[in-house]
Amino acid sequence: MKAHLIGGAGLMAGLLLSGCQKSEQGEVTYTDPYVKETIANNTSTAGYITLVNNKTSDIQLIAVSVAPDVAAKAELHGHKMEGDIMKMHEVASLDLPSGTPVKLEPGGYHVMLMGLKQPLIPASEVNVTFQFSDGESLNVAMPVKK
Repeated sequence: MKAHLIGGAGLMAGLLLSGCQKSEQGEVTYTDPYVKETIANNTSTAGYITLVNNKTSDIQLIAVSVAPDVAAKAELHGHKMEGDIMKMHEVASLDLPSGTPVKLEPGGYHVMLMGLKQPLIPASEVNVTFQFSDGESLNVAMPVKK
């Protein structure tokens, strides 16, 4: 399984200039976090973000979580072809190569929130914790958008 990767010095410079947020240790940065608003009576939604591993070695994103009063569970999901049908599935981890932005985006890897306790509406936020293979975690307040 391969991550959707975006590379290049121009993108890195753009990320650095666009107000990246960083983990407590300052080694994993992120941009463009958001969670999709829920529609009608839907009890699940997806979240998207770009993560950059600024460490000297590769790590993996191994788990995502939210508070139990937000959703029953959060999982890292991807898509794969099964015959002629694209299906969503849970993935155990996602590689974060050193210095390379990895984008969680619609149609690709994403955070899946399931069993939502209430509808998510624009202008609210969802706090998501990202856990990495080196023991570091990153807490992100992800705004809800249309």
